Amino acid sequence: MLEVRGLCVSYGPISVLSGNDLTVGDREVVALIGPNGAGKTTTLNAIAGLVPRTGEVIFDGEPLPAAAEQVVTRGVALVPQGRRIFPSMTVEENLYMGAYSRGGTWRDAEQRFGPIYEIFPRLAERRRQTASSLSGGEQQMLVIGRALLSEPKIVLIDELSLGLAPKMVLTLLETIQRFNTEQGTACVHTIAWGLWRFKRERILGREMRFKTSRISRVAVSTSGLSYTKSQSTGVCRRISR
Repeated sequence: MLEVRGLCVSYGPISVLSGNDLTVGDREVVALIGPNGAGKTTTLNAIAGLVPRTGEVIFDGEPLPAAAEQVVTRGVALVPQGRRIFPSMTVEENLYMGAYSRGGTWRDAEQRFGPIYEIFPRLAERRRQTASSLSGGEQQMLVIGRALLSEPKIVLIDELSLGLAPKMVLTLLETIQRFNTEQGTACVHTIAWGLWRFKRERILGREMRFKTSRISRVAVSTSGLSYTKSQSTGVCRRISR
C-alpha cells in the first residue's frame, strides 16, 4: 500500500532524514519506534506533505503528491503530535473539518458523524462543547475521529500516548485495532523508544504480537516481543494469532 524509498528531509543545513525506507502493507498496523530526535515525526510529516522531502513515496502503486491537501484526497490522514484541535470550535465543528475534505456538508453531518460517535461515545455526549473543554484523552479521540472522517486508506498517528494515562492509551490502541479490523484502514503510529522499552506490555496489550521488519541490522527480543533497535528508527509490524 505505502512504500517509502530513500526519504530525505532537511531543516535548513541540518539533515534530519537521510535515505529512510518504510513499507506498509494493505490493512497493516505498523509501529514506528525510535528515540527522541530520531525523525519519527518528520517521517510522518514528510509523507503527509507538511515538510519538503526528496525520495520516493508510493501509495497504491502511484507517486504520492507533495502537497498536503492532495495527500488527504488520495486517502492518507495524519493525526499530528500534540492533539492539534481547533480549540474555540465545538466538537462537531472540528469533526466537520475532516468530513469537508470528502464533500461533507451539515446536511449529511449526522449520517457521517454517526460511526465516529459509535466508536467514541464521549464525543457524542460532548458534541456541542468547545474542543478546549475536553480532557487530553477526549481531544485525542477528536483528532482521530476527524482523521477518519476524511475516509483514509491509511492513518498516520504521531505519539498517540503523549501526555495520556496508560489506561487511556490502551483504550485508543484498541480503537485503532477496531477500525483496522472493521474498515481495513492501515495505520502507522510512532512510539518513543523509552516508552516502548519500559512500558510496552501495558501500552501495547498482551493480545498484540509483533514481528521484526528490518530497517537496521540489530534485532532485540524481550518478553516475547521482537523489535528493531538502533540509532535509526525501528519498525515493528503487528501479526494476527
